[in-house]
Amino acid sequence: MYYNNSKHRYPYNNQVNLSQHGESDILVLSPFSRFMATSLSQTNSNTLEYGVMGSMLSIPANYNHSMIVFYSSQGINEGIKEWGQLMQREYTRTNQHRLNDLTINYLGYYTDNGAYYYYNTEKGINYEETVVNVRHQISLPFHYIQLDSWW
Repeated sequence: MYYNNSKHRYPYNNQVNLSQHGESDILVLSPFSRFMATSLSQTNSNTLEYGVMGSMLSIPANYNHSMIVFYSSQGINEGIKEWGQLMQREYTRTNQHRLNDLTINYLGYYTDNGAYYYYNTEKGINYEETVVNVRHQISLPFHYIQLDSWW
């Protein structure tokens, strides 16, 4: 997703924001529509700013954008589950797609940013040889591999 930092004062972040107050109270603030066009930033004065991404050059007439503030007293795990179920009901979605999702159902190997071998090979060998060596040394049933930018 493209984002132009010069259009906004603080860096782009599209994460859902969670606040936990009591032992089991949670508050979820998230987009309720136009998910991919929503931007979130937090200023130095601890102000949350939600809205349309700054990279949009114009907004058409009658454009709408909505947010949701969701509260649960059932703790973080159950609260997030409740929020997710509400979102699924609103958009008539189910978890059926998960049955066929390779990345959810099987173990995979990632070479993405943050992974140990991200721009870091074994001494004296290249990336391909490093990944092959890892496969032979770890006897786990990898069903897929993600190859990052250095491939």
